[in-house]
Amino acid sequence: MKFVFITGVTKFSKVSLFSDLNQLEDISLSEEYAGICGITEEELENTFASEIEALAKKNDISVEECIEELKKNYDGYHFSAGGIGVYNPFSLLNCFSNKDFERYLFATGTPTFLINAIMKSGRPIEDMSEGISATKDRMENFRADQSDFVPLFYQSGYISIVGYDKKFRTYKLAFPNNEVEYGFLEVIISLASPKYEAPDDAFSSEKMTGYLENCDVDSFMTMIKALLVSLPYYEGEAPSNEQQWRNVVYAIFKILGQYVHAEVHSARGRSDCIVETGSFVYIFEFKQDKTSGEALSQIDEKGYGIPFISSGKKIVKIGANFSTELRTLDDWKVEKSC
Repeated sequence: MKFVFITGVTKFSKVSLFSDLNQLEDISLSEEYAGICGITEEELENTFASEIEALAKKNDISVEECIEELKKNYDGYHFSAGGIGVYNPFSLLNCFSNKDFERYLFATGTPTFLINAIMKSGRPIEDMSEGISATKDRMENFRADQSDFVPLFYQSGYISIVGYDKKFRTYKLAFPNNEVEYGFLEVIISLASPKYEAPDDAFSSEKMTGYLENCDVDSFMTMIKALLVSLPYYEGEAPSNEQQWRNVVYAIFKILGQYVHAEVHSARGRSDCIVETGSFVYIFEFKQDKTSGEALSQIDEKGYGIPFISSGKKIVKIGANFSTELRTLDDWKVEKSC
């Protein structure tokens, strides 16, 4: 054989000291080859000018706005510390064919195995939005029996390189684009509520946004309760890990952030979530196995609403408690002026 090029989801194992495969050159993180398996920005604009123009016309936006939308949805894959980024060819070509900005990646299959991996790990999903630090060895060395989900998510393309720390020689990994991030979060919600198939019970970002815009807090919280009560058992064990339900709550608010301004926080000194609509500011605080009253009191004690007093919007405070015994929200209290 003169030349062999091997690609796959995970790195080929070197099984023996004298194996011929040990002589392979691994170019997975080589800057020289970073753009070899995708469509670069230059290739997009030079090769698909007519397709971009047709897509922009169909969606009633300018060519510049169309390119920006393509970038937000399908760009962001990097295969080296400082290398060129590439677009997902499958999604990009489907977008041009259908003339619509859909999440085509998830038409190839639902990543149930990946969802289960992160839910069992107890790691917060927001790490994948904000960035995970990883060494080269950690990214490349996947084993089926290990609990670390990072190499699996990186090698399957659900997180990609977004930064590099030269001092510590570590990569920062995160969701590459909106298609992957929002599609992944929607799958989490759909898998968390398999028995809620009726339109009135299923998760609907349109419906939940409407509840917030009309200050219908009880209907909004009831839908969250319905989703959380059906959290699946992983490997036959009840979801005693509070991060499982926090991941679902995070996914809900993150998706709503496409339509209203929503920020999800986990650091001390800030409310768990703040959502702003045209007329209201909602401040959410969640507790586990405590009381909704304690959660509501913390909002006032920590002064979470103070930055919004001068906004001219009505402030709505919601304290809620998650019961591990009931496996859902057991109660919530609302303090509002609407």
